[in-house]
Amino acid sequence: ELKKIKKRESLFTGVAKIDSHFGFPSGYYVICGNPGSGKGWFATWLSRVFNKHHGIKSVYFSLEMSEQLVRSRILQQWSDLTKEEFESNGDTSHAINLLKEDIFILDTFYDDDTKFQTPENFEKWVYAYYEIGFRMFHFDHLHELEGANDNSSNQKVTDKWAKTFQKICKDLPDI
Repeated sequence: ELKKIKKRESLFTGVAKIDSHFGFPSGYYVICGNPGSGKGWFATWLSRVFNKHHGIKSVYFSLEMSEQLVRSRILQQWSDLTKEEFESNGDTSHAINLLKEDIFILDTFYDDDTKFQTPENFEKWVYAYYEIGFRMFHFDHLHELEGANDNSSNQKVTDKWAKTFQKICKDLPDI
């Protein structure tokens, strides 16, 4: 059974050490790390390189970082600027041009009214974005969902969302 592997097309990043050892087959990934360790940076970087090499468009569902902060990170990163260069008003035209191509959408997913942050609504939004050509979906800060930080309800909340993610990945095998 272990040798019966369904081969999925892998995406590459253009970084030989990563691509030769890992690759990114379609599917569902959970990226964990301490606060400030670069999880969001990694997600936006993957969006950029997967678009560059494969033409993939991304949606970033943010539950914690503000739109201004995410866009600021994208402007710096996608323009290949250091923090110092960015803060000194370095040229961000490359990132702006990429964003004008609508290859990346930042969706704050009902941050103004969290009662609508449900797996069912998330699933509807993913399918709607999928219909218009998006294939990479980032869901940032799952712990911010109602009940996810409460020990009495955490497992139930996590299970419900995990089942939704799994269902979406089974229905849409190319995401």
